[in-house]
Amino acid sequence: MIGIMLGDINTRGRGYAAEMTKLTVDYAFEVLNINKLTATAHSTNLPSLKCFKRLGFKEEGVLKEQFYLDGKYYDIINLGLLKHEYLQNN
Repeated sequence: MIGIMLGDINTRGRGYAAEMTKLTVDYAFEVLNINKLTATAHSTNLPSLKCFKRLGFKEEGVLKEQFYLDGKYYDIINLGLLKHEYLQNN
């Protein structure tokens, strides 16, 4: 399972997360020989979802109202990426 987190709000939107995620995926598949990677993101975290999907991650399921914040419940999106699919497209 991999994840994305940029703590400093001033670093967001500069492509760091996308580059870090691609490097991590490349390393996992090409060096570690992992067959599948998974990730999760809150349904409102559109930048993370977009980043994962751009690399080929596909939605595999939704945990409805799994996350509670500021008086509201939010869904968690589960995503997955298989090695052969990634290597075929990159």
